[in-house]
This record gives sequence, C-alpha cells and structure tokens, in this order.
Amino acid sequence: MIDKQKVHNIIEKILKENSGFQNGHWSSSQDFETELKKRGFVPPIEIWHQYKFPHGFDEESFEQYVLLQSYIHLFDSDEILNPERYTKKFFSGSTVPEQEQQNYLADLNKRVAQLTDEEKKYVVKYFLDEQSRALSNLTQFLPELRLLNPEIKDIKINTQSIFDVSDLYIGMTSRFHPEDIAYFCSLADHEPAIKEQDKKMSAIGVWSNFLMAPHRIQKLVDGIIIQKRKFIEKVAGK
Repeated sequence: MIDKQKVHNIIEKILKENSGFQNGHWSSSQDFETELKKRGFVPPIEIWHQYKFPHGFDEESFEQYVLLQSYIHLFDSDEILNPERYTKKFFSGSTVPEQEQQNYLADLNKRVAQLTDEEKKYVVKYFLDEQSRALSNLTQFLPELRLLNPEIKDIKINTQSIFDVSDLYIGMTSRFHPEDIAYFCSLADHEPAIKEQDKKMSAIGVWSNFLMAPHRIQKLVDGIIIQKRKFIEKVAGK
C-alpha cells in the first residue's frame, strides 16, 4: 500500500532541490559591472539588462520555474530506482572528487530508503508523466515574453529544444544583455568563444564569467583602455 503523504513529501523535496541554482539567484553580468566600477571604470556599453516577466512571475520565480521544468525534462528514473547507477552517469567525465560523489550518492540513498518499491514506482511515474509536458510548459510563455520584451523578439532559438528555450529564459533571468543572449544562443560550441573573450579581456585585466557578443567586448575593452590612458596622463600631469 502506498503512503501518499510520504510519497508527495518526497516529490516536493525533489522539486524544491531542483528549482534553483546552488548559489541562489544572482546576476553575473550585474556583478561584473559592479566590479568594473569598483576599479574606477565606467562601462562604455550597457553591461546588464532588466527584463519583464509574465503575470504571476518575478525574475527569481520565473528562473525557478524554468530550472524545474528543465530538471523534469531530464529526469532519469535511475535517480529513484538505482541511485548508484544514476550517480555514475551523473558524474561521468567530471572532475568532482570521489568523496563528493559518494556524499551525493549517500543523499540519494537516504531519500529513497524510506520508500517501498511500489512507492518508488509511484514517484517515477509522477515525473515521467510530467516530463511529457515540460517543453510545452516553457514554450507557452515565449509569445508573451517577446511582447513584453521587444528587444528579444528577433533572437532565434529552436523551440523544439528545451535547452535552447531555457538558455534564452535563463539569460533573461540572469539579466544578460539581449545581444549577448542572441550570441550565446547562436553558438553550437561555446569554448572557442570563451577563450577568445578571455584573450581580449586580458588587455584590461578584468574577466567576466559570462559570454558577451564579440563587438560588445571590443567596445568595452577599447573604452576602458581609453579611460586608463586618460588616468595615466592625468597622474603624469600632462
């Protein structure tokens, strides 16, 4: 017999654990601008951008909804039925220390230990049923988001890919500039772009942990170099 209250508590716990980033809600683009200003630089371009979200959502709650639907879309029944196998798949190819992996496995085992086999199947069925709706749950907001934020209306994404849709949405909740989001979404491989960006930013000694459109990086670097030159000339009394 299934203890539905216990099962629903487990489901709620899983949903809560996967509805946010590990470090909470924040904006790396806004933090980057703050760092520039701390160093005395005035960004010559808009670094971050504020967006509007559908009725009933603020920035953080929309981000949580997107992350949750993304988790459901990727749900693997082994997380409940075979935690050891799931952990091996989850960390495959990663450099996460063995002890951390074992701690993760212990947490999964502790979660499912209180469930009977029948209850485990119930939990899995719940997520698999929800999985079929995850993509449409996200894409339903796209028309309204484009209406509320005309600056993103021309950003091209594959609406059949939950990864593309979530990239756009998380870019918005992270307050990335529209041109940066468009650039990120246009790339199949981000590593070369990250390396090129780091190379350009080495000229000003400040690095961002998010990807910017190349022409925006150049404007930023050029603007800060000019500010540095003027400061040096002022100090030198020229």
